Amino acid sequence: MSELIKIETIHAGQPRPYADSIYEAVITITNDELPDYDIPQKIVENIVKAAFHNFKKQDEERGWWEPYLKSIEKLDKGKWRFIIIEEYAD
Repeated sequence: MSELIKIETIHAGQPRPYADSIYEAVITITNDELPDYDIPQKIVENIVKAAFHNFKKQDEERGWWEPYLKSIEKLDKGKWRFIIIEEYAD
């Protein structure tokens, strides 16, 4: 079984000085042997955690400085868009 994970970065970093860092990307996961397999959101979250930041979900208890997953949305079968926020720390 061969899976291909492709991450396309849309934005990474601060949009202006003293602002929170925003990491926005689209992740596409394909599988040659199971083309109709739909990837569950939990698996996508784990891949994103490993690839970007060890974030927590926005509603989980966390320190103000810890990055958090602002949103994750399914765009298509095997294709997800996500945004991670890392608050500005001086």
